[in-house]
Amino acid sequence: SGRKAVAEPPSLSTPDDLQAEAAFFRACGIGKPSVARAIEGARTNGSSVESELIAARLIKPDIYYRWLAQYLELPFLDRIDPRSILAAPSIDALLRRHGPLRIVDRERLLTVISPSAATLQRERCRLAERPALRSRLAVASPAAIRAAVWSAGEAARVRCTTSALEEKRREHSARTVLTGFQGFCIGLALCALIAVSLAWPVETLVGVHLKMTAFFLSASLLRLLAAAFGKRPDPPTLPRDTKGLPVYTILVALKDEAEVAGQLVRALERIDWPKARLDIKFICEKSDTATVAALRAANPGPQCEIIFVPDYGPRTKPKALAYGMAGARGDYVALYDAEDIPAPAQLREAFAIFSASDGKVGCVQAPLVVSNFR
Repeated sequence: SGRKAVAEPPSLSTPDDLQAEAAFFRACGIGKPSVARAIEGARTNGSSVESELIAARLIKPDIYYRWLAQYLELPFLDRIDPRSILAAPSIDALLRRHGPLRIVDRERLLTVISPSAATLQRERCRLAERPALRSRLAVASPAAIRAAVWSAGEAARVRCTTSALEEKRREHSARTVLTGFQGFCIGLALCALIAVSLAWPVETLVGVHLKMTAFFLSASLLRLLAAAFGKRPDPPTLPRDTKGLPVYTILVALKDEAEVAGQLVRALERIDWPKARLDIKFICEKSDTATVAALRAANPGPQCEIIFVPDYGPRTKPKALAYGMAGARGDYVALYDAEDIPAPAQLREAFAIFSASDGKVGCVQAPLVVSNFR
């Protein structure tokens, strides 16, 4: 189809929008203290009252968007058939932001939208002025739209994930283990070592032993010098009153991790960062039903999403993380292992380091404390 499948989202969070949203949710029965906290959170985080209430679990997204559909007198889709989506090169943009999705339903073209409280009255006035639009519109939650887009483009996406680096930057890909010249040099060195070992076996063994011993001693000495004379950086100043905090995407690749799934969800729930500014993705193999069931049983919040990696190519953590990056909507990305229990203030400390840097800091490694309770 030559039609544009993805449109730009409306801008939110102006003072008038916040007050209109607040009045709307108070009229819906949300308590005044909860709405007041949501307004304050929206002003601080640069978000909306709606997203703050959803993040606080005061509104269930599926019920909320079903009600919005009824309010606008539009059909509600709790699930979208991936085969009905009109494919477009920019379709993966809907994994990173809200926007309309075009589908074919019973040989008619439908635009699936996720209305918001800030634009609800404008949408209702538009439908009243143009009633014919009702036959071409439907409502679905953002999670339902993302799930359909993930599924619709999985085959092309996973092929790109596994082969794009080799095709575009072969010198950076691990698929080519050795170049021809490197293989020749290593083979020549091995042949020379074998020849020397056969000619002078004792001397060769002693020489190899001394070189290996010197190598390990130098590594140990370097660690001792770093411990003795190294200077720890000053602890970062944690920003608590920063306006407009960025969105953090947290990626966790899991495979056969059903035992620690509940612990992981609880640990990420304790992260000291506004829930409305978190984008947490649990990336699981499509066939790993036990881990997926354990994650769902832990009842993760609306800021969390389970992504299914198709069974194609190697089942490795780098592949899973690269696949999940297609939907990362954060300004910063944090990577955790399934068994990690991150310190609650870790994201704030990292943000403080990035904010105080000269723009040359691209990655921060958090300290690791190893514990084993078994």
